[in-house]
Amino acid sequence: MKKESIKRDAALYFLPFILGSIPSSRKMARRVLRKYGIVPLVLDEKPTLCDLLALSFRFLPCLSKDEPRLMCEQLVALAEQEPAALPILIPASPEYERAVTENKALLEKHFVISSPEELFVCSPLANIH
Repeated sequence: MKKESIKRDAALYFLPFILGSIPSSRKMARRVLRKYGIVPLVLDEKPTLCDLLALSFRFLPCLSKDEPRLMCEQLVALAEQEPAALPILIPASPEYERAVTENKALLEKHFVISSPEELFVCSPLANIH
């Protein structure tokens, strides 16, 4: 019973933002949903058919990773729409990782930044049992 209560609370509090709509990010989104009951956001420039039909995540279009500053400002605006949530930012592709690294000072004020490898091991989600 307590485990379900923790998962329910986590689903209300944590908000994973996965940058990049690639097969590994969709797999990560399914794992987050199965393990924690949290529906993550997957952001990329254009949706694929898989993104439009997915049930394990919500797709949101974001500005080009070629304009990292504008993209990061958009991410901050999205994070501020949910002031009670703890947003976790996971860049899933090298291009997004580079954009996040370039704007780390701005993003760290609004997000917990995690790599895909760390998400289930070292991120705040890892503490949910």
